Amino acid sequence: MSYLICLKPKVVPFVADNMGMALIKRIDFDGNKELLAFADQSNYFFSSDSSEQYMVFYHARIYSKEKLKQQLAAKGVISRASCDGELIIDAYRVYGEKCVEHFEGVFSFVLLHREVIFAARDKIGQCAIYYFCDREVICLANSLKLILRTNLVDKVLDVEAIYSYLLMKAFEQPLTPIKGIRSLLPAQVFKYASGVTRVYSFWDLRLLFAQIVEEEKVETLSLKMLDILKKNLQDNIDDDSRPLGLLLSGGVDSCVLASLLKEISPNPLHSFTIYFDDNDPARYFGRLMAENKKINHHEILFSAEKLSDVFIDYLKGLDLPVANSGYMMYLVASLGKKYNISQYFCGEGADSIFGLNSAWQLFDRVDKSIAFSQRVPKSVRLCFLSFLRDRFAQLCAFSLTRKRKGVLFFYTYLTNKLGLFKWKGSTIDEKHLNKIFSDPPASFDPDVVAKGYRDMVAGLNLGQTSTQNTYLTLKTYQSNQQLPSFYSVSSHFEAEVSLPFLSLDMIRMCLCLPNNLKKDKFLLRRAMDSYLPRELAQKPSASFGIPFEKWIKHELKSFVDDVFSEETIKKRGLFDYKWMKKIHKQFLKGNYFVSEIDIWSFVVLEYWLRVHVDQANVPKLSEQQESLL
Repeated sequence: MSYLICLKPKVVPFVADNMGMALIKRIDFDGNKELLAFADQSNYFFSSDSSEQYMVFYHARIYSKEKLKQQLAAKGVISRASCDGELIIDAYRVYGEKCVEHFEGVFSFVLLHREVIFAARDKIGQCAIYYFCDREVICLANSLKLILRTNLVDKVLDVEAIYSYLLMKAFEQPLTPIKGIRSLLPAQVFKYASGVTRVYSFWDLRLLFAQIVEEEKVETLSLKMLDILKKNLQDNIDDDSRPLGLLLSGGVDSCVLASLLKEISPNPLHSFTIYFDDNDPARYFGRLMAENKKINHHEILFSAEKLSDVFIDYLKGLDLPVANSGYMMYLVASLGKKYNISQYFCGEGADSIFGLNSAWQLFDRVDKSIAFSQRVPKSVRLCFLSFLRDRFAQLCAFSLTRKRKGVLFFYTYLTNKLGLFKWKGSTIDEKHLNKIFSDPPASFDPDVVAKGYRDMVAGLNLGQTSTQNTYLTLKTYQSNQQLPSFYSVSSHFEAEVSLPFLSLDMIRMCLCLPNNLKKDKFLLRRAMDSYLPRELAQKPSASFGIPFEKWIKHELKSFVDDVFSEETIKKRGLFDYKWMKKIHKQFLKGNYFVSEIDIWSFVVLEYWLRVHVDQANVPKLSEQQESLL
């Protein structure tokens, strides 16, 4: 499912290391340039007649193929496409660049026609595509790792991108760790023609937020939701008899998928539950659901020792460093390979689309009580919010605890209002983070991330803070943190993951629901009332939390000590050892402003750079611990 397209001067030699793909096509381009196209044996398609030739390299699952074929027929083109690649070409013949507006599904592709390079990414961003472009060279691939394995890109670290990663725990797209390499955003197009490159958006998530639906009865809505989920699953199931995999957390989302998959697919179904100890509720509820539906069930104990064993291979699968995502997908896909599973289903995205985080509801209440502040000029308001946040920060630091919930809540609220959409345990702030860089660029602006988030919601008129945060969750958290790790880790095992809750139809419906139907996923539970055992249907939602704080203070302490050592820090040359040592000590003392996820983000970054940039022979974590001891 991998592809790499390189356009370079003929005089520049091409060297690549361990790509695992064949050279499919070499094409003369613009006279003095040549285009090299690499792919595996399953994801490219050539179409030619006497006057035209098209080639497409893709990772795609186009939904509603017959509907699209009917649209093409109405335009005078009879499509007999037997694969997604051929259908992409047929649509491009009719609609040109606007073909992407007619695609429903998940995709990334590069299409070659004459001397035009046309690439696109799906609307939600479930499939990835990365690019490098300068005056001489263009590289496009559905994996960042493939570009890094060539000799065409200087592996210079992007300090501003790394700053945003350490602040938000994921790289804010289009940024990557390497200068010049970018990712296409969801619903973006890359086009090269006549020596000119353009990158532009063909759709935006805000369009779904602008739609209004008429009020309907709960029974009608629940049936509608059920129909959408069934259609999403049917669109994603391959037309063969291979077994399917399901990440079964024991929560209502994955249990819903378990019930529907058993109903609509004859394929063998394997479920996988990750648990941390024998008393983990996920283990009990996952087993309960599997027994109820007679599913082949597997349980995987996730421990510090397990992380030690798989961590380096996990990083080899990651296109981008991410502090707290992808581990569950890795463990499941590595075991599922034994059962010849190449497709997994996951309930990821349900929390995002129902979007009724309890803290966000409190944010809405605070907003109402200080609505008068909106009359104050924005620049003055931001300065005042920043001042208040600093005061609450001092209170948090003084208490040296996370137990002062009131103080902590208002600090989090002010952080959110200033534009920083924090997620998954990140607590380090811009002022602390800015000090650790040994040589920040002269133009470095520590407020750049917050400005980016404020710009995203500016002028959208989304109303409540909870609605704005739902938009940002789908716009950034999913596409920055969750989807890239799920996509690249599953691809590492020659598999793919399908996320039925993140279809456009499902997102559109959930955004328009009143809060009483979103709360605790009321409508989803109502729709599945007859499908789930009562104990599961009434089970409250719970998060998947890895006990990093305990692990990195004990079992993985020597590993963390290695990354924070003076030798490692000075060799990397990014950070100031004095300040790194200080924040490490603050974490060990329990200071709120440095969490376990903050510390782990440094570990993931350093080892990802060793694997993919230094390309060192990195030992397993357990071997690393032994050498340090």
